[in-house]
Amino acid sequence: MKYLADLSGVTMAVIVLGLCVPYGVPLVSVLLLSQMTLTVLVFLTIGKIPKLLVPAELLLIILLALLFHVWGSYLSRTLYGEVRGDISNILSVALVTPIFIAIVQSNHFSRLRNTFVSYCGWGGFLAALLCLYKFKLLLNGEKFWWVELWIGNRPYPWGTSLQPDYNMCALGLTIGFLCLVKLFLDCPRIFGKMLIFCSALIVFSSVVLTGSRRGLVVLLVLTLTGFFYGLYKLMSGFILQKIHPRSFRGFVAISMVVLIIFSIFLMWKGLNIADMQVHEVTRLTARFDTMKRFAGTLMASRSGYLERGLEIFQRGNLLSLLFGGGFDYLSAMSVESKEVYPHNPLISALLYGGIFGFIFTLYVLVRGLLVWISLLGQERLLAVIFVVFNVFSFISSNSYFSVRFGCFILAIGLVLIHDKRLQGMQR
Repeated sequence: MKYLADLSGVTMAVIVLGLCVPYGVPLVSVLLLSQMTLTVLVFLTIGKIPKLLVPAELLLIILLALLFHVWGSYLSRTLYGEVRGDISNILSVALVTPIFIAIVQSNHFSRLRNTFVSYCGWGGFLAALLCLYKFKLLLNGEKFWWVELWIGNRPYPWGTSLQPDYNMCALGLTIGFLCLVKLFLDCPRIFGKMLIFCSALIVFSSVVLTGSRRGLVVLLVLTLTGFFYGLYKLMSGFILQKIHPRSFRGFVAISMVVLIIFSIFLMWKGLNIADMQVHEVTRLTARFDTMKRFAGTLMASRSGYLERGLEIFQRGNLLSLLFGGGFDYLSAMSVESKEVYPHNPLISALLYGGIFGFIFTLYVLVRGLLVWISLLGQERLLAVIFVVFNVFSFISSNSYFSVRFGCFILAIGLVLIHDKRLQGMQR
């Protein structure tokens, strides 16, 4: 079972890193199939299929999500690409949920989490290096052939993003950054901490340079929260005389590295960039300037999608108001033959599932947040990652099930809370 936990952790890490590139990582399907195969082998080895206590709530969510998407597809003129992706994600959750349950019931979830953190953290670092290399080429007026090949006819991404949807790229890198922070906190040696810190700083820089304002705001909030929490813990340790002088020297050393890197950054800002593609730099700085009016700019950039989505909903008949009118809004809102959606899972749910679809999506959103808030003391990192996923998804995705990793972490939360409840009953 421990090997199954390792494979599950690697699969989740690959899914996260797949957010950084268009169409995800092709290996995901192979990894999911390997998970299922290894699960069968494990069950055959132990000689019996264990009694998996499936949370009824999770099972109901999977079935209703699939029902709404199948119903919406039935009402639509064609099966849209966005919808195929959502259905694939829902089916993937249905397939891996028994695996998550088996891992949790066999007390190997900590192994899954640790494997995920390690692979996602260091994988995020490698992805960030690739992002920065692509940005360096862009500043020199060149295009990264690998990115060009992968995106096909889609617009070439700006900044460090490896795909046109820079918000999703920023989400993948942000999760990698959080995993590195976890590795930093758990690392016992100062040299290891320094190495992880420098790696996290590279990932941080890559997120900022994607041009995703959402990613920048999330990173700033996370960084400030972590700084003040760390300062509180440090001062509490001194007051209670629990901090060893060696730990304090390590803290000072890390602070010095931060100051040195910050100084290098200021020096770089003063360099002559006449030979660079200045418009690529001004393109990013123009977005950062809008941070002064972030809320207004964000709503302005999304209001057109939201208003168009609500307009389509209001034109529907009573049946479509209650049960939805399918996914044809994707073509009705399309721009240059590209599928366009309201960029809000709740408005999309109104369109394809009606009022009942809206209520269901709202329940899943609120329930997921409440579950992970209750697990904050037990699984702090995953709880923070789930909140970050919701921040990105709420103003970027078509459906709540458009991001596979978000579906997986929702399922894990419900499995963990169900297991916690069962253990409480046994006591």
